[in-house]
Amino acid sequence: MKTMNLIAMALTSLSALGTAQAGSSSANLNVSASVAANCTISTAPLAFSYDPVVANAASGADALATGGVTVQCTKGDTVAVGLNFGLNVSGTTQRRVKSGTSYLSYNLFTDNTYATIWADGTNSTSQLNYGPFASSTTAITTTVFGKMPKGQDAPVGSYSDTVLATVNF
Repeated sequence: MKTMNLIAMALTSLSALGTAQAGSSSANLNVSASVAANCTISTAPLAFSYDPVVANAASGADALATGGVTVQCTKGDTVAVGLNFGLNVSGTTQRRVKSGTSYLSYNLFTDNTYATIWADGTNSTSQLNYGPFASSTTAITTTVFGKMPKGQDAPVGSYSDTVLATVNF
């Protein structure tokens, strides 16, 4: 009986192992990822205060104001940021704010020397170039410098314009 039990246990153990494998084969599973170039852009408003009687009269000073543009892009991206001429452009490069039928001329510049108009890169204007970005997690904020020429005879009112900021990547 003892021998029978041992044989039964041996047969049970062999059946638990399953069928025997005759060989094996393998293949590589290739894994890849792609990182797309992507950017976000946001702005901070620019608000002039204009006094045509004293501060910004012909004998006064130009009105100055600042706003901002913030871009965040994929690490390694090199981009160009342009500003259009707004809704009230006069000619090819003169931006204007509007109140009813009245306008005040102004422009936007790349720095506080007010020498280079920040626009779309046409008509002697410049876009700003950024990059390559060192990190996808760090945004870059740049000041937009606005200048409204003195000596404009403007009536009382609330003037506005909308300028579209675009990041090309």
